[in-house]
Amino acid sequence: MILGFKQQFPWKEPTNFREKILYGVGQAIWLTPRQIKKFPKIHTMREDPTNRWKAGRKIEMVYRGAGYKIIDHFNKGIPELEVCTGVQKIKLWLTGSLGDFGADGKREQIIQIHAIVDGKRLDQPELIIPNDGFEDILQFSRWFTKPWEGKIIHWTDFRY
Repeated sequence: MILGFKQQFPWKEPTNFREKILYGVGQAIWLTPRQIKKFPKIHTMREDPTNRWKAGRKIEMVYRGAGYKIIDHFNKGIPELEVCTGVQKIKLWLTGSLGDFGADGKREQIIQIHAIVDGKRLDQPELIIPNDGFEDILQFSRWFTKPWEGKIIHWTDFRY
């Protein structure tokens, strides 16, 4: 099944998801430290109302362009990325807001992530942020702007 990824966030910043995914299985292509932020992308999250994603499903990871046109297949020939190893149901929501600007010119982040995975509340839900390819809670909160429910699609053995 095709698993499409965006090359840019809606705010026009590159996602570098392909690079982070490849880095996670030792297939690193040239990256800057800013692109990977020390963390590989080891799963993705999707809504799955028709229950299509299951362990054992073939995965075709692609970048999509305008009109969902496939721009790049980037997991062909990499066995570690070609099969879904498992799925977990997830509900997540954020609380808090951005604080005031500090002396360094940056805003204080008082946003917290909350998650229930397979019916259990996570003790360390902040792990979802780097594991899903986001640099920090601020970037994550720009993507997930409201409570969200779906599945975590895994291609590694990691589970929450």
